[in-house]
Amino acid sequence: MIVKTARVHIADPYHHPMFSGKGLRRRVEQAVQAAVEAGETVQGYVYLHVYGNPIMAILTGLPINITTWTAARTDRRVLFFHGAALNAAKSELLASYPLAEVAVTTDHPDKPTKLSLLIAGQTATFSVPLIWRSDAARFADGLASA
Repeated sequence: MIVKTARVHIADPYHHPMFSGKGLRRRVEQAVQAAVEAGETVQGYVYLHVYGNPIMAILTGLPINITTWTAARTDRRVLFFHGAALNAAKSELLASYPLAEVAVTTDHPDKPTKLSLLIAGQTATFSVPLIWRSDAARFADGLASA
């Protein structure tokens, strides 16, 4: 959907196909479904970023050193994937932990911009892209608070 404003066309990021993430969501879901065990139910997943060198990104205008991750919550465990650079469907499952061993904190409960996961005494903090913030809230709802 395009919103017209006095000769200027502004893309609505929630409806425009380029920004909606539907293709990305489909590829992330493919990676998650490939790692799920028989009888296991996916309850939520979220695409996450860890920013590397913000100064180079500002200077070049390119997303330098952004590492992508996917976290998925099932009825049994939390799975962590390292994102593939060009195709999220090829993301690699790195680890999985029982639900009871993972706790979460967010900066905003409804639409978090940061998601921190506490696993075995270690904390990892991720940035949540705009179109994934509702998914991040659903993902966090099923985990204990840190």
